Amino acid sequence: MERRLSSRKTYFSPYRRERSFVGGVPSDPYLISFGNNVIIAVSVEFVTHDIFYHALNQTYSELGKFYPHFDTITIEDNVCIGGFSKIMPGVVIGEGAIVAGGSVVTKDVPKGAIVGGNPAKVIGWTEELAKRRIAENRINYTVSNDVEEVEKYYWEILSRKNNL
Repeated sequence: MERRLSSRKTYFSPYRRERSFVGGVPSDPYLISFGNNVIIAVSVEFVTHDIFYHALNQTYSELGKFYPHFDTITIEDNVCIGGFSKIMPGVVIGEGAIVAGGSVVTKDVPKGAIVGGNPAKVIGWTEELAKRRIAENRINYTVSNDVEEVEKYYWEILSRKNNL
């Protein structure tokens, strides 16, 4: 995937591409690369370095001087990261992946995977999710919908369909 520093639609100067939305400013944004069509929910943390060197310098000073460990984070195209997730140093999130809210991503995420948990593990695949969503045949809910129509659909029709 080609990388470039984009000045268009850039909120905090990371490597990012078209139609990518990021909430919040990570530390060391120059170590984070975003692909196209990336959506990141509220309170996602991108951790590009550790702080362990402070403790190591105090405890193991006889071994030498310790320095912080820095690494890059790569978010490929068409990725969605749920709120309150943490993305740790050195991680690559593959194309089309979804990170469930509240996850702690410590290892690379395969293309098309849905990951969740702490530490994040593969819990599904986006292609399967897409097929399930199409089969559900939900209404297209937008701000232009009548509130009563949406309320009826989700509380009456969908509840009966799902035996809730």
